[in-house]
Amino acid sequence: MIVLTRLNGTDRFGINPDLVERIHASPDTTLVMVNGMRHIVTESLDEVITLVVEFRARVLTYAHRLPGADAGDAAGSVTGPGTVTEARAESGREPTHLSIVHPHDVLPGPAGQRPRK
Repeated sequence: MIVLTRLNGTDRFGINPDLVERIHASPDTTLVMVNGMRHIVTESLDEVITLVVEFRARVLTYAHRLPGADAGDAAGSVTGPGTVTEARAESGREPTHLSIVHPHDVLPGPAGQRPRK
């Protein structure tokens, strides 16, 4: 979650950045959610983007610290106490592998829905 401030300046609220479809700055910063709901906030467009990037970095950092995390990158190749390499040695398990899907790939969706063109 990222914490933002409503335009009234007093109400702070948390929002899941994974549910933000787009952000406008005209002139107030408006977040449009995937369900169509809109939130107008005091933070600038750049500030909101920075908060989202920092949130995602925290998620990735946390994921690399979990036992069994994939050691295929620089973070996973570090050895020593509390690292992915040590956790794998203790657990005796192979790392978990994730698939990356390009956003333009056509994926099967719910029945009756077609991909956007």
